[in-house]
Amino acid sequence: MAAPLQESPIGEVLILLENFVSDQSEVYFSDFKIRQITSSNWDTVKEWFSPTFVSRQGDDYYLHRTAPIHEHPQNLAGLGSLPFESEDLMLLFRLFRSGDLRFNAQLFRDPRGNALRQYAYPLVISECPSLQKYHFEAKDVPAFQKFAEEMQQSPGWSAPWFRASRRYFLWGGSKEFNFARDDPATWDLERVLDYMIALEAALVPEKDFVSRRLRERAARILATDPPRHQEVRKRLKDFYDIRSRLAHGDRVDKSWLSVLRSMDDFEKDVRQLLMYALRNFGGDPAKRTATICTLFDITDSDRANKLEQDFRQINDKAIQMSLVNRLHVPADSSPES
Repeated sequence: MAAPLQESPIGEVLILLENFVSDQSEVYFSDFKIRQITSSNWDTVKEWFSPTFVSRQGDDYYLHRTAPIHEHPQNLAGLGSLPFESEDLMLLFRLFRSGDLRFNAQLFRDPRGNALRQYAYPLVISECPSLQKYHFEAKDVPAFQKFAEEMQQSPGWSAPWFRASRRYFLWGGSKEFNFARDDPATWDLERVLDYMIALEAALVPEKDFVSRRLRERAARILATDPPRHQEVRKRLKDFYDIRSRLAHGDRVDKSWLSVLRSMDDFEKDVRQLLMYALRNFGGDPAKRTATICTLFDITDSDRANKLEQDFRQINDKAIQMSLVNRLHVPADSSPES
């Protein structure tokens, strides 16, 4: 007689949401629900997530998920797979559409009902203010569930490159983005830096010509007609320039306002590019690089032009001539000789 199957213990997840706008006070999914915080449940929800502030002004909801606790190599406090599935779920919501959906706190309950609060979650948890609401209606549930299943079954979901890409995408989405203050020194723009790192991890496995590879590949993914292609290329170049200024400690002043005002379009670009990468690039490094290079690659002419530019930057004539001699190849020589 076969041994009876061991049922996995059941755990619970409660996540505090902010900036979530819906046409329903309760939105039901296959294994969780999202419920609005109102005066009728505020005291209970406030106790769950204490000491995190809980509003009852209409844009705060909580997500409640009950699920089996499967084994996981990183078993955090006996919760097995539960925290990792929870992060996947938060990632999928942020990836599904733009809008500053905030996950302000998270609470787990183990099978015995013990509460395990998790506040120090730097990649996802955030309490930054934003006016960019995340709109989700009840009719969006089937599309979201189909999207979530597709993404989790995509070739890139478990790939090493996506572990890096998702980390910076989640981190960027958790940070305030604000250029409305009078003094540019007080602007919050680091989301651009994080999003660009996420795109680099997804689209540029090489170490040189990173900016050009990124914008050319992105334009080919997102656009086919020439005007749209040029628009995307310019937007990606502009935001990459902002990324470089932030990374190297340069100021971003009011001359960049026209670029920053197109942040909504850049947010959509980032999501579309990450979804494309998930669907089309797997975990094998050589195959992935070969596939990416079919979109765009650097030519020998590009390299020769860059070499000439660098050569002209050398001020010492003796070093210039030494380099010429080192690079000299007899006319009858093949590259392999």
